[in-house]
Amino acid sequence: MLGRFNAGRPAHPRSVRPQTGDRSAGTVTWAGIFNTHHWIDPAQRVTGVIMMQVLPFGDSRAMKVYGQFERGVYDLLKAA
Repeated sequence: MLGRFNAGRPAHPRSVRPQTGDRSAGTVTWAGIFNTHHWIDPAQRVTGVIMMQVLPFGDSRAMKVYGQFERGVYDLLKAA
């Protein structure tokens, strides 16, 4: 459920824990119809953007790439 909005985007007031990645509470996310995604995680001071031109929205291959990208970003943060 969306509790608040931030910069015109839905803000997740509780911890968002997808199967991939380690987003913090308060992470702001957005997705476009062609599987373009971005997120801003203020608690971990990180943001990610992945741009694709793939239909349909939520295509399993596009979502796999997005998951690998997000997981890689957070893995790099842990290693730093």
